[in-house]
Amino acid sequence: MKKGIHILHLEDDPEDASLIEEKLKAEKIDCTIKLVQTQNEFENALKDNSIDLVLADYNLPGYDGLKALKFSKKFYTEI
Repeated sequence: MKKGIHILHLEDDPEDASLIEEKLKAEKIDCTIKLVQTQNEFENALKDNSIDLVLADYNLPGYDGLKALKFSKKFYTEI
């Protein structure tokens, strides 16, 4: 049985990633966060079928939140 929300976080700035994690903990949200920084890491991490929520930086070098959203939608409609 799965416990808590499993979050995939696409973020290239460690300080921003820490801020998000701190906010979630402060709100006592039961979650585990998998942090990825690149397109390849993100797309491979989606293969883990336990992901409940994706958080993505809007602007990354060579990849962004909109591209991640489009890939996620395509990935989940194909499985």
